[in-house]
Amino acid sequence: METLKKQANKAFRREEYEKALTLYTKALDLIRDSVVLYNNRALTYIKLKLYEKALPDLNWALRLNEDCLKSWLLLAKANFYLENLTEFDKAIKEAMERNPNHKDYINEFVDDLKMKND
Repeated sequence: METLKKQANKAFRREEYEKALTLYTKALDLIRDSVVLYNNRALTYIKLKLYEKALPDLNWALRLNEDCLKSWLLLAKANFYLENLTEFDKAIKEAMERNPNHKDYINEFVDDLKMKND
């Protein structure tokens, strides 16, 4: 599994998103309880603009670790691009409540996301 993850990460860094997606999926077939793999596959879906497909992975990641900041922010991002602004707001609120020491970072994330969309 670790080799598949490394190969997937390498493909992702090279912007070979389809290849990364295939490798993350194979890794998840072997280990179903990895928050990192679900987050990475969700981010790959987001890069491919397949925002709807990212949602189940992020919801699963949050079932595994409901405090994971990366999962909440990726969930917010996918919902933002899907124009599900109520769900976007809920994800940001949860991120803030569960990660109070990272409020500045979360606010920067929101500002950057909104700026890129203008």
